[in-house]
Amino acid sequence: MPSESFPVAERGVEITAPARLHFGLLAPGPGEPLRFGGLGVMVRPPRMRLRLVPAARYQLPPQDEAARRIDSVVRRFCAQWRLGQPPPVRFVLEEGFPFHMGLGAGTQLAMAAAWALLCWRQQEPVAASVQRLARLSGRGRRSAVGVYGFSLGGWIAESGKPGPEGLAPLQQRVENPPAWRWLLLRPKLPPGRSGPQEEQAFQSLPPRPDVTRRLRHILYQELLPGLARGDFPATAEALGRYSRLAGEPFVPVQGGPFAHPGVQRLVETLWDWGYPGCGQSSWGPTVFVLLPEEATACRLQKRLEAQWPEPLETLLAATDTSGAQLRVAETRQAAG
Repeated sequence: MPSESFPVAERGVEITAPARLHFGLLAPGPGEPLRFGGLGVMVRPPRMRLRLVPAARYQLPPQDEAARRIDSVVRRFCAQWRLGQPPPVRFVLEEGFPFHMGLGAGTQLAMAAAWALLCWRQQEPVAASVQRLARLSGRGRRSAVGVYGFSLGGWIAESGKPGPEGLAPLQQRVENPPAWRWLLLRPKLPPGRSGPQEEQAFQSLPPRPDVTRRLRHILYQELLPGLARGDFPATAEALGRYSRLAGEPFVPVQGGPFAHPGVQRLVETLWDWGYPGCGQSSWGPTVFVLLPEEATACRLQKRLEAQWPEPLETLLAATDTSGAQLRVAETRQAAG
């Protein structure tokens, strides 16, 4: 067959995925009919850009954490397709963002690797369902926000899962007005929980049905309706209250509703300055601020860079509405 019929086999693919902000779980502790659930949004920048290209042998990126996560997906792929050894491909992480910072890097990288491997197996660029990518990547064991967000972009709401198996169903996907912006703030603080430490934290959480009821009310009666109307003040105010309340069940493992006192100082300062739509993303330490348009976001960014007394990285982002994008890799990248 002509070589152009097999672009993945000869040239490989490149997948670009957005970052994920998570505003908090609805029911992180046991005892609820639906556990976990929650709300989040996909943003860009930052972004994850992963290439899979043909090679003489299986090769991983030099970054240890990225290599470990990709290799885990490759092992699952080999088991599913009954391959005796990893495929002769090279993974190149062209762009990325830090793991364990509340941006969903692990899920986005694993989903990208899974999609790239499916394209390699099929010998051409293919569409893949969210459920298939979740199974192959091993993601979505608790929250499914980043899993759905990888494929769909936008704001993702999911109500939770009734048991330990499977992927929680998608409840709602919403887009905000194009002018809205996010200011991402990363204090120089330890990374958030992950792996066995995260697992242990979830196992030790007490039931908080009172918090879950209040979170569901804010989400369904205030936040999502305000978002659907494009009502910035209502959305921002509800988002801040939701995020703040979502931290309450984690007090026993964090010592407070935030991952670190430095995160709490930053969030409380933003509230005092009149920016209610802020909070901690996932386990932190990244802090998000929702703003009505770019000029306001830039003013706050400059103010923080000038006045915040501690090291602070800032990044202006927009809501990503497309999810991950795939294209055939450039020929120059297809060397072994």
